[in-house]
Amino acid sequence: GNAFRISWNALYATSKNGAPVYNNLINAGVFNMEQLDKAASAALSAKEPAKPVVKPETPEKPTGYNVISKADYYDKTLAGYLSNIVGVLTGYEHVYQGGVPLVAMPDEWYKGLLRGPYAEANEHNKHADHLLYNEETKMWEVWTDDDYSIDMLNQFIIRDSYKDYGMISSAAISHSWVKYNQWDMGGGHRTYGAYGLAKNLKYIAPFTGMAEFGNLYSTIGEPIIECETLGMDAAGMPNVAYNLTQTFSNNTSDSDANTWAEFLSALYAMAYFEKDIPSMIRAAQKMMPENSYEYQLVDESFRLYEKYPDDWRAAVREADNLLLREHYCRERMSENSINGPIMIFGLLYGNGGYEETCKIIGLAGHGGESAAASALGIVGVMQGWTNLEANAKPIVNEYIWQDGKGVLVNLPLPDLKEMYWMHAEELPERILLSDIVDMFRQNFEKILVENGGYIDGDNYYIPKYRVEESNGVLICDFENGLGDFVTAGNAKISESEYSGKYAAQVNGGDDAENSVYATVTGLTVGAQYRISAYVNATTKTTAYLFAREAGGKNMQFATVSNPARYVLRRLTFTATATTMEIGMRVMDGTGKFKYACLDDIMVERVVEEVQSPEVSFASSAGTVTVNVTGKFQNTRGNEAFLKVTFANPTEDTLNVPMTLGGNDYATIPFYSTGALADGASDATYIPIVLKDNTNVITFSTGTSGIVIKDIEVVTVTDRF
Repeated sequence: GNAFRISWNALYATSKNGAPVYNNLINAGVFNMEQLDKAASAALSAKEPAKPVVKPETPEKPTGYNVISKADYYDKTLAGYLSNIVGVLTGYEHVYQGGVPLVAMPDEWYKGLLRGPYAEANEHNKHADHLLYNEETKMWEVWTDDDYSIDMLNQFIIRDSYKDYGMISSAAISHSWVKYNQWDMGGGHRTYGAYGLAKNLKYIAPFTGMAEFGNLYSTIGEPIIECETLGMDAAGMPNVAYNLTQTFSNNTSDSDANTWAEFLSALYAMAYFEKDIPSMIRAAQKMMPENSYEYQLVDESFRLYEKYPDDWRAAVREADNLLLREHYCRERMSENSINGPIMIFGLLYGNGGYEETCKIIGLAGHGGESAAASALGIVGVMQGWTNLEANAKPIVNEYIWQDGKGVLVNLPLPDLKEMYWMHAEELPERILLSDIVDMFRQNFEKILVENGGYIDGDNYYIPKYRVEESNGVLICDFENGLGDFVTAGNAKISESEYSGKYAAQVNGGDDAENSVYATVTGLTVGAQYRISAYVNATTKTTAYLFAREAGGKNMQFATVSNPARYVLRRLTFTATATTMEIGMRVMDGTGKFKYACLDDIMVERVVEEVQSPEVSFASSAGTVTVNVTGKFQNTRGNEAFLKVTFANPTEDTLNVPMTLGGNDYATIPFYSTGALADGASDATYIPIVLKDNTNVITFSTGTSGIVIKDIEVVTVTDRF
């Protein structure tokens, strides 16, 4: 409350000894107001006043610091958020001609900034107006849209999470969607979106975003347009932005949309200090798994840019033919594959120009208004509000910012059906845009200090770290056949795909082994690697996603049992040899007409560290009680994971209520593993904030039949 803030101000504003005094008290666990006030009084008597400095111990030494004034940070963040709105109100979305998506629309369709189909009547592509004039206040008002309303909600979530957990928590994300009653396309679906799973089943992220547990919208592009601006909460810290966005995007998706969101968020973070757009894009690309489909799309975008250096329309048309029409897929929303390159084209061809970038993306086609919003925000950050392009600033100010008086109307548009509502019922009906940007600032300050930066007077000191890169060792989408994979027994390429046109299919049969696998060399013995793959299986079919030494020795595996729809399955394994076989095998004794499919498999280097808290657990009367003794020493604002290794012999997902410290925490879904298999490594990773030296956790397993094999507290690193 105010007493705490008075003590804070006294400690920091009056004495060079203030910060050490305060930090020593906090480290000692002292939060008593009387003691803090005594420390403040002592600081007040100091003879040498100093600037307020908040400088924590950093976990590793940065190469230096980028310095930005508080005013410049606000200025750039303001332009970034306003530009999200500008892109939506300027660009075209889903224009069809003869039932076919129209791309590379003519120049005459462009009417200027804020003159798109979402802002005024348009003979080509009419949509509900989001920019309306209020006759009572005599001001223009921006109404909510998921391209910028979730970005706003994210700021409330971060604020609340720090208040409730002391850090950014996955549970806080899902709880806040319910608390604020967020409507949203896909993610806000009342039953089958992230909101419905959190509200009705008490799931938290990442379970709310997973197809396996009922999210029918897990493949759509919502994370891209709703999470990319989190990079402004991590200005100048692309690594932090990437990780932060991953936590948020997992709430609504388990598909390639997450990768694009993380990539764009890193660009937002870079844009505070970088001006070379091609170099920025290439740097952010390295954060993606090398040779992943998204990585290849960035390469393809540069190839087309170099092929047509003066003709963005030619690049868009060829990308549309190559990336959308030839690679159309049922499960993964195909527009993620084209909107990514469209945004890159806008940034490359626009070359830092504000209106030119918006125009190119807005006319490119497909999800143009969303793509324009996401990419234009990067240019907005680079230019800042004060120096925003001369022909753009007056327009944006007149209709949106309005000298700081502009608002976001948090209500459903009058002419939209309920299924298209995009507002949070429990937030104020009208929110000042200046307040939203100020929340970015407040949240950024917390994240900055938490990640090794500090505040000195009117400046932010942001640590410089090299961009962390993914270390992928195997990626295959089977679009060009088996590639490095070979078949054993009854296995083949199939058109029962997750993405693209093809997948690998392993059938049951009488062979000694029915599998598909690749041989991976150059592994480090004792190091950890993670297999990620999209898999499905016919009814009563169980397969293994495995890693083993050549010849089938020392197999480590996770099960794939009965998922009719493609689901994401992961297995972390330890390399027991420098050469290992990675793949999927159908269990022996499976009939020849039953099968399992494997697509978009990736193996990457990870580090899974077991943390110092001592964990013990015991089962009694349908309850598993877990005691975690010894506080998890968080240093970078990252949650720990409660890694639960389990077996679920039923044919259904089992929902198990979990408490933390006697309070309801979440319901944890455990996927079916089929019949118990000795040696299986099925595990779920539950994000958790451990606050106390002793944490008591319970799982109410009842008579479900679930078997808890092991429980650990771990952290996971997947970029280096």
